[in-house]
Amino acid sequence: MLFGGADSTSDGAVTSYDSWLAWKHGAQLRERALRSKFVDDRLSAEELDWGDQSTLEEFVAFIAPDAEAVVMSFYDELFTRVPGVRKLFPADLTVQRDRLLAALLALVAGGARPSALAVELEQLGRDHRKYGVRTAQYQAVGQALLAALARHGGRHWTPAVERAWAARYSAAATVMRQAADQDQDRPPFWYGTVVGREVHGWDVAILRVRPHQPYPYVAGQYATLESPRLPRVWRPYSMATAPIADQALEFHVRAAGRGGLSDALAASEPGDVVRIGPPQGSVTLNRIEERPLLFVAGGTGWSTVKALLTQCARESSPSVSSRLLVSCRPGEPYDPAFGPFVRRLPNLGTTLVHSAEELRAELAPDRLTNRDVDAFVSGPPGLVATATRLLHTAGVPHTRIHHDEPLSV
Repeated sequence: MLFGGADSTSDGAVTSYDSWLAWKHGAQLRERALRSKFVDDRLSAEELDWGDQSTLEEFVAFIAPDAEAVVMSFYDELFTRVPGVRKLFPADLTVQRDRLLAALLALVAGGARPSALAVELEQLGRDHRKYGVRTAQYQAVGQALLAALARHGGRHWTPAVERAWAARYSAAATVMRQAADQDQDRPPFWYGTVVGREVHGWDVAILRVRPHQPYPYVAGQYATLESPRLPRVWRPYSMATAPIADQALEFHVRAAGRGGLSDALAASEPGDVVRIGPPQGSVTLNRIEERPLLFVAGGTGWSTVKALLTQCARESSPSVSSRLLVSCRPGEPYDPAFGPFVRRLPNLGTTLVHSAEELRAELAPDRLTNRDVDAFVSGPPGLVATATRLLHTAGVPHTRIHHDEPLSV
């Protein structure tokens, strides 16, 4: 993430925001009813100047050994130039620096496929609305970035390199701003109250959060959350529920023991007010053909699959068969509802695996006899990477292997 977010969880702020959100929703409905046409004047990825790719790649290769110092210089520059933006960031910038470094590398690498990069940047632009980012701050970030790169670039910081970086950042910022502008019909975030917490094992908490205003989402999506116990830090968590009117959202949180957001959320108590970012993600069941379904879940990735299976139970044809493969630690799954839940689904075959070797065996070509499936994978990055590779090796086309890779920069 580039920005954090301002504190606004006092009782008065929450009440005022909820009232504004209800009013805004009504105003948007009236505006849509009156609107006769919409002119889309956004610039496409192909119309933007992304800078010279080889120039950027060569410069990144040069500064790579000094990358962490470059990121620290960027924040020094930004907070010196615009001291007011410091409040948008977490107090501890350690994780933030790592994410920014990953984002800069992705920004350079993605230039080879501008259209695909633009899709990720559009989501970032929409997601950054919850931080209270203003248009003028994009310019300040760009100036601070160029200054930091110049400081560490030495003789390699040539006019050609400066032009390439300026073009790349300008294009990225344009895409992000346009997406944010187009998303003005949606709230930047919702408030929700924790109405239940169950602790399972030594590190997993199942939270139930009731949004104060209607929260539109689709089964399989995720949301970023912020806790008042750790302000200005946001992370993605999947909803374990499919949408039902007035139903609380269910989130599965595994504490890491490092004092981060997952630890703060796992310690939540009923009555705590959290902030919920707009729903994201494309691991949904909007399928054209009713093929057999394969679900692969690991760790708290079970939450995504639980939501998808809930929707399947409501909407899928009885003739559609499903298979569930859960990678978990011995003694799990952690969710006490797991057993009763899967037993209620008559067309679901369930297998538990407790090691990487067992996972590979279950997804081997000789075991995956039906390649004509839609596969949904959710869990830690390592499991997602392994499972998608095994599925493709077994003959499942990439277009039928669905998983999310949230981009946090």
